[in-house]
Amino acid sequence: MSSYRIINIPREKTDHYHGLIYARWLRSLRHGNDYFKLIDPDTYYDTYRRYIGRILDSPDTDVRIAALDDDEDVVLGFSVCQGNVLHYVCVDPFMRIQGIGSALVPKDIDTISHITKTAIQIRAKNSQSRYAKWKFNPFV
Repeated sequence: MSSYRIINIPREKTDHYHGLIYARWLRSLRHGNDYFKLIDPDTYYDTYRRYIGRILDSPDTDVRIAALDDDEDVVLGFSVCQGNVLHYVCVDPFMRIQGIGSALVPKDIDTISHITKTAIQIRAKNSQSRYAKWKFNPFV
């Protein structure tokens, strides 16, 4: 595998990645959290797309991507944060267990606003890690 790097996306360039972020976030949250599966698909995709848009459009939102060193358009994962809050981190399923997700998350995170079955498993396996200490607060 080629090596990758973490790129902080400047505010003026986030639009380039919005389609990728929307698609992966919406799909992985819906299929990774049983609660969201209960929502009618049309309602979920329409409403949650607007919710994600508000997060991405906020001036204090930081977007990071993990991209191949030799091709920045090959995105292996992304994270979306606001201050100490991690809204979402997503890594391509075929690229997991390589530390990409950990590399995408800033060190000062103490709260998460979204959770999936995968995130719950990671927290359970790493009970002494920083992940286990994060508060889950979907209302931030």
